[in-house]
Amino acid sequence: MIAIAGFALWAVLRFLGVADERQRRINFRALRFAFVVCLVLSLVGGFVQGFGVLRVSWIDVLGLELIPWSFGLMFYSWRHQ
Repeated sequence: MIAIAGFALWAVLRFLGVADERQRRINFRALRFAFVVCLVLSLVGGFVQGFGVLRVSWIDVLGLELIPWSFGLMFYSWRHQ
């Protein structure tokens, strides 16, 4: 899992290195939106798991991180047209 995370980080940094300023700004805003949404979902999920209601696997967490990033990319790219 560490190798996959390292590769993903390397790929994102490489992509941001070759992107122009507008693309870079859109991606950083989308990532910021995704991180905030994932933080809130993680806190709520941890709170709910404390009551024994919900069990979430790490594959589901990855999906939950990709969805807000995609929505953030769509929103910020639409906003900057």
